[in-house]
Amino acid sequence: METRDIAVIGGGPAGLSTAISASRFGVETILFEEHENIGLPWHCAGIASSSRLKSLHIEGFDKAVLAEFDTVDIYLSLRHAFTVISDVPQLILDRISFDNLLAEKASSSGVELKLRSKVKALRYTYDNLVEVYTDSARYKCRVVVLAEGLPGVLARNLGFDTKSLSMLPSIQYLARVDPPLTIGIVEVHLLPGLSPPFFVWVIPIDTDLCRVGLASHNPRKLKPLLESFLSKRFKNWHILSESRWVISVGGPLRSTVKKRIILVGDVAGQTKPTTGGGIVSSIVCGTIAGRISGLASTRNDYTLLDMYEALWRKFLGFNFKIQKIARKAVDRMHWRTLSSIVESISREYQELRVVDLDTQIDLILKLISSPDLASKIVGSLLKPRTYR
Repeated sequence: METRDIAVIGGGPAGLSTAISASRFGVETILFEEHENIGLPWHCAGIASSSRLKSLHIEGFDKAVLAEFDTVDIYLSLRHAFTVISDVPQLILDRISFDNLLAEKASSSGVELKLRSKVKALRYTYDNLVEVYTDSARYKCRVVVLAEGLPGVLARNLGFDTKSLSMLPSIQYLARVDPPLTIGIVEVHLLPGLSPPFFVWVIPIDTDLCRVGLASHNPRKLKPLLESFLSKRFKNWHILSESRWVISVGGPLRSTVKKRIILVGDVAGQTKPTTGGGIVSSIVCGTIAGRISGLASTRNDYTLLDMYEALWRKFLGFNFKIQKIARKAVDRMHWRTLSSIVESISREYQELRVVDLDTQIDLILKLISSPDLASKIVGSLLKPRTYR
């Protein structure tokens, strides 16, 4: 049986950034990806803050940028309500190109990439190592980093509380549309009938090309709801491709470390509870996971793995906490309450300027600074959930 210092399971941004970071310690790092190609199947809205992405020092990431925007128009039942403008431009990424860029960096750093290698099970050995079982091989590893994404089968089997992730099925089309869109402006549409209260996003890549999608508890409603919206919003539309995936809006798990297992990315709940997005946060947490894993392996001291929990929460815990409160409030709102709040915002602010849309903290704090809005939000927090 082959032995490795660190095994990373999952070839998305979380797993790849973990592997890159760990390999810098000179430890033997192997990454398992179940699909044949990195970046496929295509999914994710692909939005990231330009300043936060630049701070990660990923050389060449600009080649994966399709477009950018600084404005989000909020609509209530297809009627414009208010506008949010970000001082920091947001980037729309080609995830296939972006993920492959990270894969190339991992490979050049000495990471062993195992494509078409689905991990079936993880088991602890008598000497406290972890056995990784694939269809065709078995490995002994000193540390395993789970970046498997959702629904998180391996994490659940290891006893992590994946139910708290509040997973929502989502759908997204790449579509040609007419009339044309305005480059630099993303649309967020609040519509009745979504459970829990979520939104439809329209992300222009070109004047006639966009990503449009939504999430809901009922996967059977996704397609008819989205196509009904497209027919109301556009005179003509044509689907070029379709993708489906699960997003997490429950916030981080209470524990993301267990013995020699670390969780990172979506399966750890390291995504925004407000939107389910998490490219930057996954890379940040993956980088921390790689450094801690590499350090623990070189020192042969695996108690150091507990540092991962404290470090990533220090960087991102407050943001996630505030966003989770906002998500909890919205989840408990009847449609009439939500629409009333949006109408109030529309009357008070036709335009809101924020520092960076990625964190959303600035936006949330500005909204609750209004006594009327704050009282409605607090009232919704005290109500039971209204969706099934």
